[in-house]
Amino acid sequence: MPGVGIALVALAALVAGIVAPTGTLVGQVPAGARRAAPESAVVVPGAVYRVGAVGRLLYGDHYRDLWTAPLTVPVLSLAEYAGGLRPLARGGSQQTRSLRFRGADGHEYVFRSVDKDPSPSLPAEVRGTYASRVVRDLISAQHPGGALVVARLLDAAGVLHATPELTVMPDDPALGEFRGEFAGMLGLIEVRPTDDPDDEGGSGFAGATKVVSSEKLLERITASADERVDARAFLAARLFDMFVGDWDRHPDQWRWARFGNAPDDRWQPIPRDRDWALVKLDGVVWSLARLVYPYPQFVSFGREYPDPLWLTWNGRVLDRRVLAELERSVWDSVATALRERIPDSVIDDAIRRLPPSLAAASGDFLRRALSSTLAIPRAAS
Repeated sequence: MPGVGIALVALAALVAGIVAPTGTLVGQVPAGARRAAPESAVVVPGAVYRVGAVGRLLYGDHYRDLWTAPLTVPVLSLAEYAGGLRPLARGGSQQTRSLRFRGADGHEYVFRSVDKDPSPSLPAEVRGTYASRVVRDLISAQHPGGALVVARLLDAAGVLHATPELTVMPDDPALGEFRGEFAGMLGLIEVRPTDDPDDEGGSGFAGATKVVSSEKLLERITASADERVDARAFLAARLFDMFVGDWDRHPDQWRWARFGNAPDDRWQPIPRDRDWALVKLDGVVWSLARLVYPYPQFVSFGREYPDPLWLTWNGRVLDRRVLAELERSVWDSVATALRERIPDSVIDDAIRRLPPSLAAASGDFLRRALSSTLAIPRAAS
């Protein structure tokens, strides 16, 4: 989570005093919540993000209407999914709560909370202040179902990825020690490419013989000329990041897969964690933050983008290492291919992957923005 001009947002919050309190776990099914069917549950993804007119002016409309409306979501079946899921360990960063599972199919899976709380990453002296609550409110700029849309677009773009499913964790004794924390939580579940295929269950990803982190990848390509990255594939993935406005693509947001052991078997990128794709970052506070933050990465997804530097700054380490070998003609051809692979029909299909209520509330905006971005003419060579 990048710095956000703590003094600025704290002052704005103190003046307005309208950020909702954080007394309940967001995105969880309340006790006694109604059930739409035995296999589904009705949840409110983030009631904490409900604010008044002044709050919307200062902090933005974002996707608040999606977070604060009831949403019908399938309940995960621990007995049936992947042949049966067995919880392994809690994971996640300071923002996201996650739970790893072993499936009876031999693969590893990860369930990640849709709602997050980035405030623990703040300096200790501002935790629990209005600044902390403003930073927490930033999550409402994320689309709660955005990862579902992005996954379908990645399919069309030909970029390797895991496909998530939106679900509610059941209140199931099979969760064991994790039941109290995760039961009723709204989240995304997907296959987890492990860092080492020698782990139980192998890499668990599309037949890869090896999956590594970015740190291990850089070590390998530095140590041996036989270890190379498929730069064209990485370029396609990075251009896709810009297409969906995903500016938070630091090295830990990638895994790398190899599908053979011959010298010409290059490492393929696997992007992960689409929290900041399609982010809708409006409001007075964030407009001011862009002025005072030295690297204004707070890009809001829409029909036009500012300087590409803002979209690519967090990914500069890998970009400079991997993409420098490519000629201008390769960039042009990869960009052209990406545009051709994502017609309006694919965009419409991607939006249909959302739960009906999310598609109805945000589909027009997503369709206009995605179609307009692809329609921007290429610069002359």
